[in-house]
Amino acid sequence: MNGRRAGEIFDVLSAAPADALRAVARVAPASAVQAVGPGLVLRFGEADAPPLFAVHLDGGSASLGFLAAALAAGQGGAALIAVTDGPPARAAQIVQDLRDNAVAPRICVVGAPTGLRVQDRHKGFRATQLHVTGRGGSSADPRSGPSALDQALRYTALLTARQAAFMAAADPNTPFDPPWTTLNIARVSGGEGLGEVAAHARVDWDLRAVHAADASELAAATEGLVVEMNAVLQAVAPGCGAREEVLTDLPPLLPQRLNAARDALLRIVPGTASAARDASVAGFYRGLGADVALFGPDDGAPEDLERCAEVLRQLTTPA
Repeated sequence: MNGRRAGEIFDVLSAAPADALRAVARVAPASAVQAVGPGLVLRFGEADAPPLFAVHLDGGSASLGFLAAALAAGQGGAALIAVTDGPPARAAQIVQDLRDNAVAPRICVVGAPTGLRVQDRHKGFRATQLHVTGRGGSSADPRSGPSALDQALRYTALLTARQAAFMAAADPNTPFDPPWTTLNIARVSGGEGLGEVAAHARVDWDLRAVHAADASELAAATEGLVVEMNAVLQAVAPGCGAREEVLTDLPPLLPQRLNAARDALLRIVPGTASAARDASVAGFYRGLGADVALFGPDDGAPEDLERCAEVLRQLTTPA
């Protein structure tokens, strides 16, 4: 990899984006690979506390572009690079691996499509599905139920009430717009049609939490309601029931008054730090005790990759 520019590395990685982790192992020196578990950890140089560049690959050109820039920046300097793919929870696993190995970087830059601007905060994001199984039959005799949709609508009523409560409790000093935890019921589906009791129902919803406590308190409420729903469903018809499936769960990244990662980036990149619209794995890396900021290209444009690599290079410590 010696002497390769970010654009060249990006071309290698993007040739097979679904297999980018293996491509990293081919591109990087074997001596740089420090750990293989839920992802890859690479170390360049011998500094005691080098900066950590972290990225979760989602198949898009932005995450591959940041990774290419980070690999280019590591040449001749000292840096750690953490790479994960697949479910975002793998980032939490690799953070735990780093913690178990006493890796404690002072600053961490997480790759995100920021348009090469510095971002230091975002709301959390949790996506959940509720699956309900009732017992179908003719609506001529509702006793043939229970109706899966009846129970699903109990669940959506709880979500709607909590949505209003979050809005009412908005803190105008919160550094987000809107300044409250938002809840979105994305889809409610089920039933076979008129004249039939619904045997199946599903609710898809997502939460963008200002504080982690908002997400955990709502999760406790919905879990309690699911217990009640199961009691109703199973009392009428064994084999019926309800269950929740959490598809994604990313913690919020709250701004810090003192943030060495943000401030180091702003010494290189003109402007001020802003909020990211979408959640990322950055909240997991805050668990290392590091100061965390978001930065990266929006795509694989060569000039943006080289600019990103130059910014990251200036953060690396001498080898």
